[in-house]
Amino acid sequence: MKLFTILTLPSLYSLSHALSAPIKGYGIWEPEWEVEALPGHTLKSRGTIEEVRSELLRINPDWDSHYVVERSLEQRDQSSSSSWSSEFSKRADFYEDGYLKCGVYTEADVGDVWTGINYLGGVQGRPGNGPGPGNCGRVSCGYDAAIWWCNDSPQAKQLESYDSIADGATAILQSCARDGGFSWDNKVSGQAFHYTNWNVIVRREEC
Repeated sequence: MKLFTILTLPSLYSLSHALSAPIKGYGIWEPEWEVEALPGHTLKSRGTIEEVRSELLRINPDWDSHYVVERSLEQRDQSSSSSWSSEFSKRADFYEDGYLKCGVYTEADVGDVWTGINYLGGVQGRPGNGPGPGNCGRVSCGYDAAIWWCNDSPQAKQLESYDSIADGATAILQSCARDGGFSWDNKVSGQAFHYTNWNVIVRREEC
């Protein structure tokens, strides 16, 4: 039987500056992560993936090379049988069954949003959000580019993986980047709605 040591750290989320919900009238959800820092050692904490990553790197300076799989936008859009998503049995579809709104928030740099997407894709586990409607958590924020996950269902929501949230942010990049271009300093903002009553927001925000 494989044994795991869980390292529980104080909330990083509460130490950051006070947040406002990305949508007026929505509440704030505090993301909680349980991430493997080293084989057999799991970190449990709260905050954005960037805040948790800083603790992971303190414990394991090689965490990025061991757990984060860098992919280009084209590679991410390939078959779900690829190594990028082999840990996950389902992927979120925002094209056939969902819909997107572009340019509805202050725009962030495409490259900085992509960095957050890569970090989310490297996290195993299933994210959970409290009952909505109107419950949002900031799951990523780095270099003033934020990714939010919001629950619009009256019931608590659990997704198949953090990669599902990354799929929503990727859909926004593909559909909403200014002039349709994926260049590092291009600008983007938007909101991707999933048919099962949750959505992902990408926008510029002070981190």
